[in-house]
Amino acid sequence: MQVHIVADIICPWCYIGKRQFEQALAKRPDFEPTVRWLPFQLNPDMPKEGMDRVEYLAGRFGAQAVQQMDDQMTRLAESLGLEIHFDRIKRVPNTVAAHTLARWADEEGLQHQAVQALFEANFVKGEDVSDTDVLCRIAADIGMDPDKVRERLDQELDRDKIIEEDQMIRGMGVQGVPCTIIDRKFVVSGAQGADLFVQALERAKSDEAVVSQ
Repeated sequence: MQVHIVADIICPWCYIGKRQFEQALAKRPDFEPTVRWLPFQLNPDMPKEGMDRVEYLAGRFGAQAVQQMDDQMTRLAESLGLEIHFDRIKRVPNTVAAHTLARWADEEGLQHQAVQALFEANFVKGEDVSDTDVLCRIAADIGMDPDKVRERLDQELDRDKIIEEDQMIRGMGVQGVPCTIIDRKFVVSGAQGADLFVQALERAKSDEAVVSQ
């Protein structure tokens, strides 16, 4: 079973959806799907240097609405055993470099670890996941060569590939994340809860069994 999860590192719903999907797999450990993360930019026009978070979000939604959303997401995360500290996040970063690191980690069989570390860096520590030093530290922590990662980041290797993949995914009709695609046939849009993920996985597994007969 193949599962592709379209997500952005700075999307709180993606962080929460990841935990809900993991809970679904814990309920059905017999499935053991191959999971790959695909890039999506919540803010594709974000400058490379990012923007002040309060100013950016207040300009889009209003300061009061932003505080309400932050409080809601924090409570939901806590109910799932996750930490979110929005007060520590000072800037909205451009996430192309973070997605690039996840892509390289995938080549080494470390994508799951990279994605988890990137989420924690952003939501728990409030770190700038576009910063080369932060990305190199994450690379080292998960077992990648930080010097090689720094060299590739400095050269902006695969940056264009991430942007093209993002655009391709949008062209397929994905307009919001997380978006979980199971065996390229079943789609779960949003962070829908463990039980719904279980149902989708079971349906995919059943369909898989019918095809193989």
